[in-house]
Amino acid sequence: MDTVTLGRSDLKVSPICLGTMTFGESQVDEAASHRLLDHALQRGVNFIDTAEMYPVPPSAACYGDTERIIGNWLSRRPGVRSRIVLNRPHIRDYKVEELHRQTIGSKVLQ
Repeated sequence: MDTVTLGRSDLKVSPICLGTMTFGESQVDEAASHRLLDHALQRGVNFIDTAEMYPVPPSAACYGDTERIIGNWLSRRPGVRSRIVLNRPHIRDYKVEELHRQTIGSKVLQ
């Protein structure tokens, strides 16, 4: 798949971004999430959006699920982290930084 430059950065991303907002809890379980991520990567999608601002329906119980699932997926696939671009939006009044440290940060940012 061809890539495009992301904004004014030097990042090259697929023109398709995989949204992971439904990963976790009862919508898309971890095993299915891993299969979706594998399938997307095999098809050339390297841009993954971790925003979970809008799980359907909203649930405090699922905050952090997306990042935890992606972190687990990456920890089982050495070398994949350098091939993807993770989009983690910053949201006011939402403890994203804390979630990041507790979930994906402990697995991926080592």
